[in-house]
Amino acid sequence: MGLFRIALAVVLLGDLASRTLDLTAHYTDAGVLPRASLLAEVGSSISWAPRLLALTPHMLFGGVAGQAALFGLAGALAAMLLIGWRTRWATVGSWVLLASLHGRNPAVLNYGDVVLRLLLFWSMLLPLGVRFSLDARRVGADGGRPRLVFGGATAALLLQIAFVYWFNAALKWSPVWREDHSALAYALQDGMWTRPFANSLLAYPSLLAAATALVLALERFGPVLALSPWWNGPSRTLAVAGFLIFHLSILVLMPLGIFPFVCIAAWLVFLPACFWDRSRAALTTLRRRWRGAWRGATHLFQRRGATHLSGPHDQGEPAGGRRWRIATHLFQRRGA
Repeated sequence: MGLFRIALAVVLLGDLASRTLDLTAHYTDAGVLPRASLLAEVGSSISWAPRLLALTPHMLFGGVAGQAALFGLAGALAAMLLIGWRTRWATVGSWVLLASLHGRNPAVLNYGDVVLRLLLFWSMLLPLGVRFSLDARRVGADGGRPRLVFGGATAALLLQIAFVYWFNAALKWSPVWREDHSALAYALQDGMWTRPFANSLLAYPSLLAAATALVLALERFGPVLALSPWWNGPSRTLAVAGFLIFHLSILVLMPLGIFPFVCIAAWLVFLPACFWDRSRAALTTLRRRWRGAWRGATHLFQRRGATHLSGPHDQGEPAGGRRWRIATHLFQRRGA
């Protein structure tokens, strides 16, 4: 939960920073979509929607100053979420302002924004501040914090993430996905949605066909592996690793906005307890070895320095003063 919260906050801060560059053009009455035009467009399809939309924070201000203040407030709440201070209120406030921001200009959204909004919604019902947070430090020792969290909100969050991939796989009914596996080759030919160097992969059609089949299989069976009650720890870890590689590959090949970042953050919530136990044990061992090596190197340095610099007149000198004199002498020699 702690790493998921931190990743979610980083995505929020990055999203706000990128939107700030087009604040006037996208979120003020002087931009491409004034509030009156938005309300008229929404009211043409749903008669009662304009009255509800008009109550959202970003619809209350049409100028740059008001929108900038809301962006600043959203950034402050995301920072609170990042450090885990008043985590519940920070999550609720972040979701309210994010939903309001998305409602102000739906034309600049993508599916990554929708997934981010859903993740924040379920996060309001979860104890995101139990680890790696200032809230956890206020509670005290680990004994006062739950090791495992289970309930309706956790099940809903996990299923929500799984549904993203299951429904996405269900929509891939075209022959380019299920028969000749040429979907990735077609995608990479579209220069609008790929990075310049991605075209070099077109020289390897067999590799792209295998990757297409692998993507479809991952979207179908990866969530099943993550939710499996058998060998839950290894299967979850394997599923998380697979989806992280998948979304990092998308990030390298295609500029899809915040979508890969949101999905990477989402899969961190699936990391099992055994992963954290082994990671903590490995870090403890590494820290112990580092401290031992540092102490050994320090002791050897002191002994060598004492051999070269000490003399009969040092017998009555305190050890601290002798080490200081040795270090000063070596520093002067390097400077010379």
